[in-house]
Amino acid sequence: MPIEDLIKKTLEGTTSEALTDPRVRAILSGDMDREDLREFFLNFIVTHLNSVQILSFLFAVAPRDPSDMVKGNLMEEMGLDESEKSHPEMLIDLARGVGFSEGDILRLNAEADEARREFGSEKAPYESLRDLGLSMLLETVAFELFLSRASDGIAESMTRNYGLSEESVQWFTLHGEVDIRHAEEGKRTLQGYISYYDFQTDEVERISAKTFERNVVLKRYFPGGSRLDRRPGTGSIASLEVFPLNIPFHRAFVHSKTSRSTSDSVVVRLTGNDGLRGYGEGLPREYVTGEDVAGMVEALQGGVGQALRSRDFVSGEEAVEQVRSFIEGWDGRLTEGSDVVAWNATQCALELALLDWVFRRSGESVGSWLSPVRGHVEYSGVLDAADPLAAQAMAERYLQAGFTNLKLKVGVEGDVERLEAVRDIAGKDVDIRVDANGAWSAEGAMEALNQLRRFDITAVEQPVAAWDLAGMRRVREETGLDVIADESLVTLEDARQLTKEKACDMFNVRVSKCGGLISSLRIAEFGLESGVKVQIGAQVGETSILSAAGRHLAAHLPRVEYVEGSFGTHLLSEDISRDSVMFGYDGRGSLVLGAGLGVEVEDETLERLADSVIRVEGEG
Repeated sequence: MPIEDLIKKTLEGTTSEALTDPRVRAILSGDMDREDLREFFLNFIVTHLNSVQILSFLFAVAPRDPSDMVKGNLMEEMGLDESEKSHPEMLIDLARGVGFSEGDILRLNAEADEARREFGSEKAPYESLRDLGLSMLLETVAFELFLSRASDGIAESMTRNYGLSEESVQWFTLHGEVDIRHAEEGKRTLQGYISYYDFQTDEVERISAKTFERNVVLKRYFPGGSRLDRRPGTGSIASLEVFPLNIPFHRAFVHSKTSRSTSDSVVVRLTGNDGLRGYGEGLPREYVTGEDVAGMVEALQGGVGQALRSRDFVSGEEAVEQVRSFIEGWDGRLTEGSDVVAWNATQCALELALLDWVFRRSGESVGSWLSPVRGHVEYSGVLDAADPLAAQAMAERYLQAGFTNLKLKVGVEGDVERLEAVRDIAGKDVDIRVDANGAWSAEGAMEALNQLRRFDITAVEQPVAAWDLAGMRRVREETGLDVIADESLVTLEDARQLTKEKACDMFNVRVSKCGGLISSLRIAEFGLESGVKVQIGAQVGETSILSAAGRHLAAHLPRVEYVEGSFGTHLLSEDISRDSVMFGYDGRGSLVLGAGLGVEVEDETLERLADSVIRVEGEG
């Protein structure tokens, strides 16, 4: 078959299949329900937000005459022709018209960014840019052909059946007009590209077959694993497994209370009767809540299997209240007759696993509940109580990576020398705060801080013992430094007492310490409503599960002073997730995307790094 006929047949077949797909027909007829329509537009908008970058790549690899056509298309996409808006800006108008919040729009942009990152990071599917360019050009022309025939119908359906304004569907109106021309220009561009790079028929056949192995339009608009593949109705838990981990650190982490060289995280894996899994994590701190690993395992074995199996859960955000109710009732039974202050790490591990599972059932992210108000999170560099030269070297690495604020552990011998070395390398513009982990008495704190204040510290975390609220208030009043409550803040009642006693200026909300996302959110919101600032902290040795949970919370809150965590394999010798949730340059962490918490746990790695695997049995 001649190359021209092969391309025409392939493009027409792709368009015809997409136009007759029941989901596309439901959109055109107005029969798609609004939840499914919202999911369609999420995928649709993310697909087309990267149009400028795709066309820029094609412009770079296309020969001169075809590239002029690509250039014209690119100028239109960027709004540099007679258009008043760029096409990505029109897509954002469409998102608002459909009902996406500003937090949703942040996630749309983040998902488009992540798609580009994945494209640039994955192994190239072709041996040369020549072949990759042909594949991308084929896919681009397929979309233009489909949109030339579908855009007007979609615009009409949106205004007639779903009440969208004409302004919000401008993207479709424009593409209904221009993509007829673009589709024809695209075919000529393909011919010129194939001729310029001297493609043979068998090469075009091979690349075309690989490109259209699945219908490219349906693949992008209706991807597997999206909400359109959600599990309907209620679901229940079929099994619960507990994994006490033992992951070595690259180097020990030291502070006034302890020195750690391995992670003592406990991971919970739930499997639903639908086959989906949810993962949660908690890190016990005996000096904070009274929990240890053995106690967590015992608590999770104590009737939770039976309790879980007797409950049905809905999916997505509707299930959050069910999860809260179940966790609070179960945690209440745990506290009876126990010396543990709060079973918060245990509660956190189970709650996160449930949230991960119920949101995976809906095909949604936890971020659809904790809608983000910022497009990324900026992390602090945290320095342990190492010797001055080691602390200075670590601070220098943070600064070279673009970090703008640091926290230094104090309350041990050599604090003055260590802080002096760090301030020396950091200069005067870097925000430095200190954390004593309750090492001092009130009098000792005053004496120590009088020596440390000359290094221009901005805050002190937990200067005195957790119970000494009067001592914390004294440090606040007499030093003028912001006092951050950490070990003193475990429950919402602690938060109320801290504010009543005026014992702190800031809460350090750690997801594991505070009992999971639901209770951490309540504590953080109470603080902000009470005029107390919020820091989102972390547990030393956490895996990507807790890091993702913390980032969802930090991205959601209207104001956050500092964020800690997401060290990943900067600290751990190995993590349990397929993809990294670590901070990057400048301490930036992108929004965590994907269903549930957004972490894809490698089960083989999880089981290998566990000291044991405990299956919790329940009746029934």
